[in-house]
Amino acid sequence: MARAVTPTNLSPSVQAGLLRNAVFAFAVALGATMAAVGFGLAPLWRGFLFLPFGVASYMLHASLLGTCFLSSLRGVRQTASGMQPVGDPQERAALVRRGAMAFASTVGAAAFGTALAVIAR
Repeated sequence: MARAVTPTNLSPSVQAGLLRNAVFAFAVALGATMAAVGFGLAPLWRGFLFLPFGVASYMLHASLLGTCFLSSLRGVRQTASGMQPVGDPQERAALVRRGAMAFASTVGAAAFGTALAVIAR
């Protein structure tokens, strides 16, 4: 019986780097949220915090799922030594599906973070 393999296009070292950067990006996003609330910035202006929350959540989801949406669309795999093409069309299609899931969860998490920043008092 063949074991199902989860398709990934990020090497473990790239995933570790993305995870470290995601922690830093979330710290920046949360700090910006605290500053915006502390300075009394209007709630609608806090909607621009979607960008830092989006970047942070994309790095987090890509590192945890092992799939970068943009790399899967280009058909490449990111390794410590550079980019390598993904030759198998079935694997490439599976990477695109997994990358789309990572991107959708990124948008949801960024929207949730932004909504919390907007309603914060």
